[in-house]
Parts: sequence; structure tokens; C-alpha cells
Amino acid sequence: MNSNQDIELVEIKDSQSIQKFVERQGDYYSTEFKKIHSSSERTISFNLSAALFGPLWASARHLWVFFWISALAQLLAFILLGRGLWGNLGADKLAQAERLSNKSAEMVAKAQAALESGVGNSEALFRNADNLQRAADRAINVANEASADAVQIALWGGLLLVVIMLIQGFIANFVYENKYCKWRANPEEDSGFSIIKILGSVVVLGTIIPIMLYRFTATKPAEWLVTFPTNKAIFNNTANWLDSAFDAIAQQGSGLFEGITYIIRTVLDALEVVLVETPWPVVIGLILLTAWRLAGSRVAIFTVAALSYLAFLGYWEKSMETVALLGASATFCVIIGVPVGILCAKNETVDSITRPILD
Repeated sequence: MNSNQDIELVEIKDSQSIQKFVERQGDYYSTEFKKIHSSSERTISFNLSAALFGPLWASARHLWVFFWISALAQLLAFILLGRGLWGNLGADKLAQAERLSNKSAEMVAKAQAALESGVGNSEALFRNADNLQRAADRAINVANEASADAVQIALWGGLLLVVIMLIQGFIANFVYENKYCKWRANPEEDSGFSIIKILGSVVVLGTIIPIMLYRFTATKPAEWLVTFPTNKAIFNNTANWLDSAFDAIAQQGSGLFEGITYIIRTVLDALEVVLVETPWPVVIGLILLTAWRLAGSRVAIFTVAALSYLAFLGYWEKSMETVALLGASATFCVIIGVPVGILCAKNETVDSITRPILD
């Protein structure tokens, strides 16, 4: 078997592997992946499906980082489009102008009545009515400007949506090819084409996008949507119960808590005495020597410069108190952490309890 046959055999195996990985549109992805693999420089690959249906395409292909980034970016574009097309941006100012105009009319009526009855405050009432009407006119001008800006906002939203779609199309195959490489190394990596996940993403996006559009385009969104529905009585009762519980714990465990506080305070005070009361040349010399031995001359020089900076500004004692606090924390971390680590190594139950939840 010659080298050309070897190359053809490898290409056939790669094509079959890609077909197995993608399940659908295998010929297209085989061509694109091979183009990405064979190019020594940055090549151009455009995925029309990903460009048009970014989040849905990503969910079908198990690309969840791509899914959320695409969904959030498109949501921003849809919000701008919605605010520009049907957001009625000047509605609140128009409502304010109407209220001010009505108050101005009422004030004019009062001023007219005062003038007819000979009351001396008619001029002040007329001035107030005029001020209210001018405020109403300013509100109308602001509303008109907001309405004029709506077209520009819609254009920006449309432009942003087009840019997002283009970016999705140009990066999709590279992201998917990277996932294919991971799948080759680890066959347990998600692969294939999932209709169920498309339906799930449709449900998620179909719930989130309308709510967000309503929230940012409605003149007065529903109160329950912008303010979490809560009951003050439940809040007050819960807060009182928690306060009582913590007070009871503090009273019942006062001896234990005071003992812990005494131990921590003793260590902290001892370190503060050593660092603050010891002559500063000795402290700087010890820190310099420690930094030099542990991290090298550059770190030692930087450490001395930083300590000198703090000393010249009058923060020597404060900085040493901070160092003492950190030293006490490190001491207790070692005292508690080392035995707990040994116990975790010897006991699976303790290890499972202390292990952080990663997934």
C-alpha cells in the first residue's frame, strides 16, 4: 500500500468519524472540518444554520456556552428593536405633560375665580399656571425627542442583530470542530444532533424573550414582574424568629464562643506585639530575608519598596496589624486544615462532606 492509499484511508476514517459525530449534514461538516485542519493559516468557514438559528443550532449540537452567549446577545438586539419599534418611548413624558396641563388648567380656573372675587393672589395663581404649562410643554418636547430616537434605536438593534448573526456564522464551525477534537479524545463527550434539546431551548427562549421584551418595551410593566411579590408580615416574622434563634445560640454557646474568641485574640495580640513593638529595621530585615529566600531578589526589592512606601506615609503600624491579622488567619488555617486534610484522606465520608460541589 503506497502513501497515497494511506492518505486516502486516513481521510475515509476521518470522514466516517465526523459523520458519526455530527449525525446530520455529515458531508458539509466533513468538508469544513478538513478545511480547518488542512489550513496552516486562518481560514474562513461560514455556517448558515448557526448564523440564522444561533441558540437553536448550538443546543442541537450540545454547545451550551455558545448557546447562552448567542441567546443573551440576540436578546439585547431584540430589546433594542422592540424599544424602537413599539416601545412608545415618550409615553411617560406625554402622560406627565397631560397631568401638568390639567393642573395648569385648574390653576387658571382658580386664578380667574380669584380675579373675579377680588382676591389679591390671582397674579400668583396665574404665574403658577403658566409655570405648569411651560413644564408640560418641556415634557412634550422630551417625548417628541424620545419618539424621534426610537427609529435610531431600532436601527441599532437591527444592525446589532445582523452583526451577531454574522459572528455566529463565522465562528460556529471552529467551535464545533474544537468540540469534535474533544470528542475524539473523550468519546463520552456529547455528540450528535438532538431534537429534544432544540425543543427545550425553544421553550426556554420562548419564555425568556417575550417576558424581557414586555419588561423593556411596556410603558408600565406589571408590578409583579418588576417587584418581587413578598409579604411584609412573613418577612418581619421570619426576621424576628432568626434574631431570636441567633440570640439563643449566642447565649447557650457563650462559653464556647468566648473561648474561641480568646484563642484568636491571644494569637493576634502576640503577632501584633512582635510586628508592631519590634524595631522596624529588624522587621524589615526579616521580611526582606524571607522574601529573598522564598521568591528571589526581585520580590525582595519590591517588598522593601512597598514597606518603605507604607512607612513614609505613616501606615507602618496599620500595615503590621494587617500582617498580624493575615498571619493569625494562616496559622489557624494550618492548624485546622492539615488535620482535616488528613482525615479526608482516611475517611471517604468526611471527604465527601468537605468536597465542594462542582457540577
